[in-house]
Amino acid sequence: MIQRRWPETLFAAALSVALFGAAAASLRNHTFWGLILGLLGFSAAVYAVLGPASGECPLCKAMNHNLFALGLGDVEPCEHCRKYYRPADRTEAPADYISRTPYFPVPVDKPLPSLCCLCAAPASRVKDVVQLDSGRQFEGKIVRAKITVPVPYCAQHDEHILIQRNDERWVLRVRSYAFYRAAVLS
Repeated sequence: MIQRRWPETLFAAALSVALFGAAAASLRNHTFWGLILGLLGFSAAVYAVLGPASGECPLCKAMNHNLFALGLGDVEPCEHCRKYYRPADRTEAPADYISRTPYFPVPVDKPLPSLCCLCAAPASRVKDVVQLDSGRQFEGKIVRAKITVPVPYCAQHDEHILIQRNDERWVLRVRSYAFYRAAVLS
């Protein structure tokens, strides 16, 4: 069961009220800062409404703390067992689940399964997908990287993936839960 963390929710609500008040007071003389404070107040209000929450994973029974009381998607990840479950009925996402957008993170340093990354059908080809890193500061210099990942596809699909840095690690975001399970959980 997912339980809202009330102290954080109330703090975010109080912060949003304070920021909205400061924004209203600043708008007369300092329009720019009034708008910035208003945007920060709006962000705090959204966070308070969504509600930081904690809950037990229905699959592995471990406690997850990075949840929202109002679910944001069709499936939620467990940070412990790395499986995804449906918050509505608290069961694991179906193996054939396809998300609307690239969602499931697959590390690019692991071998990828011979399945289409979109539909999990047997892959018939591999396409190199290239991502240019915007650059990172290293010893006073900006270092840019070009990441090339050989991504498997069936004959019917192309694209529909995303390569991004996730906690100092490159991941391939895919739409197929079956592809994710084959790459990460096996």
